[in-house]
Amino acid sequence: LEKANPAGQGNTSLGMKHTGARLKAINPDIKVLFYWNSRIYFGHFGIDETITQHRDEWIDPHFVIRGRLPTYVRDNPDFLKWWVGCAAKMISDPAIDGTFVDKSGVPIYMLDALYQATGVDQLVMNNNSSARQRIGYVDGTYREGWSGGGNPDVIAETIAIARETGLNQKMQILRMPAKRVS
Repeated sequence: LEKANPAGQGNTSLGMKHTGARLKAINPDIKVLFYWNSRIYFGHFGIDETITQHRDEWIDPHFVIRGRLPTYVRDNPDFLKWWVGCAAKMISDPAIDGTFVDKSGVPIYMLDALYQATGVDQLVMNNNSSARQRIGYVDGTYREGWSGGGNPDVIAETIAIARETGLNQKMQILRMPAKRVS
């Protein structure tokens, strides 16, 4: 469930839990992941507002994405505890089965800390194009735009990584926007 999902519930975390519960009422076997960015601060979603007290330490004032999106100071150990703790709070709800960690290039120590804090019956998925070094720290990866770009070998590389992911008994989700052909 994406970051813009308050679903009329007052905040994003409540909206995600509400939507997850509604989905599970329809299909109890569905797996619901909550969105958690590893680089961009989109807000605390109502999970834990401690970050507002530590904004000067945990938000980088000099590095923004797209000219306006604040970013985390990821190497701060107190920030990391907060970030992992927020994920743990979300996945403790029966409507949430795991965390979808967005941003490729997430440091392995962040994934490792999250993976260690996640129960065996819960999932950690990472939006990451360079999955090889992260396979041991996630339950699966999600690859966007995998057949595009200027690299002529990207499709072969994607197939090789997907195979390796499968051999490690991990999931691989491939997403490529389709263009309508008239």
